[in-house]
Amino acid sequence: MNSVSIQKIKENENTIEIELAYLLGALRDGCITNGRLEFYSNNKKWLFEISNMLQKLASKEPILREITRNQKTYWRLQLANKNFIQKLQNVSKFKSPQNGWATPSIILESDKEIQSYYIIGFFDAEGNIDGHLKNAWNIALYQCWNIPDKCPPLVDIKPMLLNYEIRSNRITVRTKNRKTPIFCLRMTDKKSVKTFCNMIHSYHPVKLEKINRILTS
Repeated sequence: MNSVSIQKIKENENTIEIELAYLLGALRDGCITNGRLEFYSNNKKWLFEISNMLQKLASKEPILREITRNQKTYWRLQLANKNFIQKLQNVSKFKSPQNGWATPSIILESDKEIQSYYIIGFFDAEGNIDGHLKNAWNIALYQCWNIPDKCPPLVDIKPMLLNYEIRSNRITVRTKNRKTPIFCLRMTDKKSVKTFCNMIHSYHPVKLEKINRILTS
């Protein structure tokens, strides 16, 4: 999936685009601040994908800038569009810091196709693919949360994955030497990993490359 086609799916009286669902997931690697939408990444090509989606949704081209701090370089994608930002804020109920931002209700109430695009965005922002011997790949989603015994965003994703017969392990948490606990939802069985790669996919170039390796292994 190198490009995105505009599709709209009606849910009750609401209409949510698949691009918007993706952005709600990808916002785990972004923020809404001072009337601007911002995404940060060290992968410029991924931000190009997000920029294309934003141009279609907001009818305005975001600004992409290279940022260098502490001898490290990354990229910032920024959009200033009052009407679109207000719509996004209303739909997402975005909170900063994100360790208290729950899954948007419009995602929870949508059908599994919309939820799959939300998961793709979440995975592209806060996911990882690890490979081990004998092609024993595993896929993980991460999220910091301010309560050490439960992470609602990952809890909500588990049944969404089951809609595609993708089994995930018990959510784990790491608190040692951390101010905010970090939770992990991992998929390890071979069938679920392959199903994830087929059904969920990715728009992130590095992760997409790994997914293609899994599908051809």
